[in-house]
Amino acid sequence: MDEESVKPQRFSKQVNGIKVNFCKNPACGNFGMPASTEIQSRGRRKGQDSYTISGSSDGQYLKCHKCNEPPPIKSNQGINEELERISSYLEPDESPSCTNEDCDNHYTPLRWGIRRNHYSMCGTIKKGSQRYRCHACKIIFTIPTRDFSPVANHAKSYLNALVFKILMRKMSITCVGDAVNISPATVYDKIDFLHRQCYAFAKGPCTVEDIIYYSEAANPVEKCVTDQQTVDYSI
Repeated sequence: MDEESVKPQRFSKQVNGIKVNFCKNPACGNFGMPASTEIQSRGRRKGQDSYTISGSSDGQYLKCHKCNEPPPIKSNQGINEELERISSYLEPDESPSCTNEDCDNHYTPLRWGIRRNHYSMCGTIKKGSQRYRCHACKIIFTIPTRDFSPVANHAKSYLNALVFKILMRKMSITCVGDAVNISPATVYDKIDFLHRQCYAFAKGPCTVEDIIYYSEAANPVEKCVTDQQTVDYSI
């Protein structure tokens, strides 16, 4: 076993660049300077940091030697896990691909591959779902409409925008239902749908595959339109 892995630690090491255990006083020289995760020997010796751990098992904190600020000790691992949890909705959805596991296009997303001539549309079935032909293995597969259209199963999809506007005016569920002549249960269903759509919008107008496609200028006629803030965040 690696000797470094069994060495006692004061608290959790940095995780994905997250290091939150430092002095929080902006006027202090230790501000933004993380405390060492290694146990410090007693006394002042060369190489030691400027912090001391105080408190009990119920709640420990760092004591800054320069300004006596007592920031509480936080778990870098816990913060990283929470960050991943609350930002999980920003992860791109898996796009359908060729259903033949032995095909080279099995891991080529349909929404990206169809612009690269990996796939082509091949009519529809009676229920309206689109069929596609794989150019690598020549098989034809069907993608249910609901996989591409979020309103595929909505009987009154034209009401979604109106319900959204009414909800923004902070009307009650009963008033929303009366205004558009739908039941309270349907109002709740539409609220869930609008919630998912808002999350999808937060992901941005382009997937990673879209950005790569447009940046390579495979088709100079098509453009990826977005605002400056979204571009900066994506990059």
